[in-house]
Amino acid sequence: MSNEEMFASKESALQVLSEIIAIPSVKSDPTPDAPFGEATVRALDYLLGIGKDMGFHTEMIDHKVGYIEWGDSGAITAILCHLDVVPAGEGWSADPFHLRRENGLLIGRGVVDDKGPAVAALFAMKRLKESGFTPCGRIRLILGLDEESGSLCMERYKETEEFPRHGFTPDASFPVIFAEKGILHIRVSGPGSSSIHVAAGERPNMVPAACRVTLPLSGTTYEVLGVPAHASTPHVGENAIARMISQLPEDILASNRLLTFFKEFIGFDTTGEFLSQDLRSDAAGNLTLNAGILRIDASSGELWIDIRYPVSKVGENVFREISDAAAKHSLRAEILSHALP
Repeated sequence: MSNEEMFASKESALQVLSEIIAIPSVKSDPTPDAPFGEATVRALDYLLGIGKDMGFHTEMIDHKVGYIEWGDSGAITAILCHLDVVPAGEGWSADPFHLRRENGLLIGRGVVDDKGPAVAALFAMKRLKESGFTPCGRIRLILGLDEESGSLCMERYKETEEFPRHGFTPDASFPVIFAEKGILHIRVSGPGSSSIHVAAGERPNMVPAACRVTLPLSGTTYEVLGVPAHASTPHVGENAIARMISQLPEDILASNRLLTFFKEFIGFDTTGEFLSQDLRSDAAGNLTLNAGILRIDASSGELWIDIRYPVSKVGENVFREISDAAAKHSLRAEILSHALP
């Protein structure tokens, strides 16, 4: 391939990436033809169309997952990607659903996780095909629509579709990850408050970018901004809840059990320091803790926590210690979801 052809291929890939970034494929209310929200299906339909135009076989399965396949027979080598994205959150300097090129970087929601890798994989298939390469089996680019919210897309795929013999996932710290931590989503619940209302966060797997506190009796409202990040690396962000709680007067903190629990056991910590040392690390790395959502109103309060725990540890033991800590403030903890290591 000449330099001119390579440049044209790169620009074509960037154009496709720009167009799929522009589709805000955040999970939303289901419809009969879009179980994870209309925008997620638009993103899948768009990329399947590009794959079909390239001469590949494409399938959409119940508007939950689809694939682009190259090859006529034989074992499948899978490339597992997803086209759903977490909400953009606050703090962007420009439209997060408009692809920008700045200082050698591509910026937009989904560039890294996981639309960019999906587009890169598709164009790699195209380049190989145009070079005359013939796969010894089939290469199947699988595109899910619910990875960020529990991977029901892959549960649907497993019901009827052929399993691959090999595969890789161009996501996270690609190219090589040898293990994945367990993931616990835990909700800590308690009473509401007539003296303070709090709203922060959109998803447990995001470091919250903003926290708003309202004092109903005076009508005063405070807002603190943080730095968003993925819950698997909470230390690279700055939690807006932690920043707000560090600034609230003691008498306000003391007015609600969730606030005092947060200050005593979490604060700015992202490692679960209050947990037993033997739960917090192994060869797969350290446990991470992200307080992703805090809601307190007149009727109730809840804190959603995302825990990524090491592969040799037991998730139930992690939960038990969090539950015991919550009980010290007369709060209730429950597991919302648990993905084993």
